[in-house]
Amino acid sequence: MNKETGNRVVSQYIDSVTGKPVKDDNEAKGYARGENDYVILTDDDLDAVALDTVKTIDIKTFASADSIEWVYLEKPHYLMPDDPVGHEASQ
Repeated sequence: MNKETGNRVVSQYIDSVTGKPVKDDNEAKGYARGENDYVILTDDDLDAVALDTVKTIDIKTFASADSIEWVYLEKPHYLMPDDPVGHEASQ
C-alpha cells in the first residue's frame, strides 16, 4: 500500500541487464549454477521434485497427567519434527 495515497502497489520484474520490464509471459523460475549461469526451470521440472506436504500432526500416544514429572511443567517445552525435512522447516 502507498501510505500517502492509500492505493495498492504492484511489483514488476525488471531485466537486470536491459533495465526493461519483463512481460508476464517471459517470467520464469531459475536456479543459479554459477556466476551469470542459470538453468530455467519449467512447471514440469518443479512438479517432478515437489515434496508431499501435510498440515497435520500425527499423535502417536498420550501420557497421563500424573505420569509427567513436575520439572517439565516449570517452563514451556516445544515439539520438534523427527525427520530432516521437518527439522529444516522448523529452523
